[in-house]
Amino acid sequence: MKRIFTTLIALLLVQSVFACSASFGWYQSPTATSALNVNFYNTSSYGTTSPGSAWIYYGDGSSGYFSTATSSLSHGYASPGTYNLEMTIYVYDSLTSTYCTDSVRDTITIDYPPCASTVGTAISGSTVTFAATTPAGTTGMTYDWSFGDGTTGTGSPVSHTYTTIGTHNVTLVAYSSSPSCLDSVFFDVTTGTGANVIGGYINRDTVTSPSDTAVYKVWLITYDSSTHIIQAVDSQTIISPYTSTYYSFSGKPTGSYLVKAHITNGPTSGSGYIPTYHDSSAYWSGALFVAHNSAGPSYGVDIWMKHGTVISGPGFIAGNVLYGAGKTTGGGPVGAPVTGLLVMLRDVKNNIVASTYTDASGNYKISNIPYGTYSIYPEDMGYKTTAWGSINITSANPHVNGINFTQNSTSIKPGTTAVPTVAGSVASVAVYPNPTSGKLTIQWDASVSKTANVNVTNIAGQTVYSTQLNIDGVERSEVNLTNLNAGLYFMNITSGNLNYTQKISIQH
Repeated sequence: MKRIFTTLIALLLVQSVFACSASFGWYQSPTATSALNVNFYNTSSYGTTSPGSAWIYYGDGSSGYFSTATSSLSHGYASPGTYNLEMTIYVYDSLTSTYCTDSVRDTITIDYPPCASTVGTAISGSTVTFAATTPAGTTGMTYDWSFGDGTTGTGSPVSHTYTTIGTHNVTLVAYSSSPSCLDSVFFDVTTGTGANVIGGYINRDTVTSPSDTAVYKVWLITYDSSTHIIQAVDSQTIISPYTSTYYSFSGKPTGSYLVKAHITNGPTSGSGYIPTYHDSSAYWSGALFVAHNSAGPSYGVDIWMKHGTVISGPGFIAGNVLYGAGKTTGGGPVGAPVTGLLVMLRDVKNNIVASTYTDASGNYKISNIPYGTYSIYPEDMGYKTTAWGSINITSANPHVNGINFTQNSTSIKPGTTAVPTVAGSVASVAVYPNPTSGKLTIQWDASVSKTANVNVTNIAGQTVYSTQLNIDGVERSEVNLTNLNAGLYFMNITSGNLNYTQKISIQH
């Protein structure tokens, strides 16, 4: 009996830790082709780090799947009305070998927005026929078109012949006299057989204010695998109030490309969108490449904007990146600056909170940093990066300089230098032996006094050891890391105006 009772308690404990709850939200978001388009967003709680499976049934015989790449779905209904919805999630937790499933039901009622217009197109070569459709109940409609090539037209249907092959940004403005209303419709149309276009949709899942206008900066980027050089070859600015916005680049040669988008008018603090590559990566290493053939279009190059923390504070972190030994292609000699390298600031959870690029001298600076602990992560395609972790921004030491890196033929690694965080000379610190079996000696000079904070992180930026040492009048202190696994670590020591980081190799 006691064994059965213990088993039941264990099962209850597992269930209390691993519980899932299905939930979703929605809002109507008309598009140029569907005035009854609805956006659904997943708000389920899974109880584990695994997102599991999430299906939603729209109530009209169709369904959608929430993938790990996005937390929102878009569905266009054929007619207004009330629909019965159901969402089911299914999760397996490999740590406890347990399953969890949950379902939720809801109803939605949708109708045509006042004066909402949809657009149909028929394309024959470079000639496009546009037809606008407005829901019943509106009269006296007038239609004004801007065809995206400097010409305009009126009425519906209306035909227009383009003189160039490519993608054109078209605008329809529809007016109604009864009821009195105005609707603007923005969309793109591509003309010409085998159009040389790279294009897709930029998607954001803003649900609190879906009509907020976003100003997108979109870059088309080439990558040379032989030299590892990343270069922006084209860019454009797009202003859109929609959660899904089309972009395109025309007339590009055959090659391998990356596409990146950034919302330039986003918030300056709190939560917001961060620069994102196709299809949903904040890093080059996780981006999807586009193998483009100039003989035809490359469609479906979609971007799902990632959320991040937008920072604002009094601190800054600065440093440089230089070429090291073995860097023989794509750069200069040893000691030459690495220019145009992406440098990212990450918080203690490794979320990207800010980024910048090295300048012509290889220098970088990230400002407006709140108090906290951060890591710096430079990234270049084809190179393995070791982050510089445990950089502390405090009210006493808000400015950290000298966070330097070296890029060689295969990797980007931190330098090992003492870092002054305020004006003045750098205190002398020595850490030995290195490599070590785990027992280390830290030697101080007279300028270091009172206490010192010692923090050790692994190469992923995770803190694995932390202590505070009383060093008032002490020339040497001992640190025991024998409980750590063999490998590469970074020791950060802060005291007063001292901020010192050294790479530590533990070998058992």
